[in-house]
Amino acid sequence: MKVVNRFESKYIPVMKFLLNEDYLKYLDTNELQYLIDTLDILIQKTNDIKKSQILQKVKNKIKNTYIQL
Repeated sequence: MKVVNRFESKYIPVMKFLLNEDYLKYLDTNELQYLIDTLDILIQKTNDIKKSQILQKVKNKIKNTYIQL
């Protein structure tokens, strides 16, 4: 759960670090879905296009790397 808490910091460099260093592999499906839902909310709330694009990339990478269809 510490990984989720760190991710919730909403600080993009932390999110990228956790994702790039493969820390999310330790999360279960529910935790990963929670992160995706949280990212959706952040994307909707931000007025910064660049930040929105980065958050979308992070979300897509989580979905494509960790969520098994």
